[in-house]
Amino acid sequence: MFDFLIDGFGVALTPLNLGLAFLGALLGTLFGALPGIGPINGIAILMPLAYTLGLPAESSLILLAAVYTGAEYGGRMSSILLNVPGDAGAVMTTLDGYPLAQKGLAGPALGLSAVSSFVGATIAIIGLTLFAPLLANVAVMFGPAEFFALMIFAFSSMSVMMGKDPIKTAIGAVLGVLIGTVGIDSGSGVLRYTLGMPELYDGIDFVVMIIGLFAISEILLMLENSHSTDNDGELPPLGRVFVSLKEVLACKGAIIRSGLIGFIIGVLPGTGASVAGAVSYTTEKRLSDKDNTFGTGD
Repeated sequence: MFDFLIDGFGVALTPLNLGLAFLGALLGTLFGALPGIGPINGIAILMPLAYTLGLPAESSLILLAAVYTGAEYGGRMSSILLNVPGDAGAVMTTLDGYPLAQKGLAGPALGLSAVSSFVGATIAIIGLTLFAPLLANVAVMFGPAEFFALMIFAFSSMSVMMGKDPIKTAIGAVLGVLIGTVGIDSGSGVLRYTLGMPELYDGIDFVVMIIGLFAISEILLMLENSHSTDNDGELPPLGRVFVSLKEVLACKGAIIRSGLIGFIIGVLPGTGASVAGAVSYTTEKRLSDKDNTFGTGD
């Protein structure tokens, strides 16, 4: 395995592939910053570029992988700056990222997001490299009972997020279940609540729904503030751009814990960045001795 790793680094560290990785990360970040595009659509849009350039297979894979990782981070830009998640995994980033931007700390918020994304991706790459065969066996063993237990775990984790108003959280959970049942049942193929509309056969896309809910409300608030006579509608000061080493070290525990949680949850079939983000956020809220500051730019 380590011989293959050395050969892989020999291929990846050539000037051409390093340049393609930089180009892919830059393009992916630009696409990810647009709400609703996401990493998958970013790859689909830029895939013809790899064919047009006539790149070899390994260079094309490096380019597309860089586009994916860049788009994953790019989704945090609109979350922090506009309170509109760029993809499903960036929903939790809006809760404290946007309040930081309103305080004039958008630069440090983006910097912390970049550093934590890098650490989390590094943990995932090392974990996959060392434990890929074992993880593949675990994923194959996942059956109906395991999926049921996973869903019970997801619902139980919501109890931490209820806070002082559990009724709103319960209403949101019920609405989510109702929306999630629309479409073709993956187990039996039965049509559920499609109302005879072929457009609903694939269900209601989670990313589109979340971005619509966040974006429409945020646009209405911006319009309201722009016509108001007070100063609430003014943009906050930009402030400093870079994050300090002291701020990164203050968050090192949360970064490492969240990276490990994201890796473990990402291995499980049927989960993804959105579930990992929610579990990581609730875990940090439970471990923190000042959970009342969460949602205010902690």
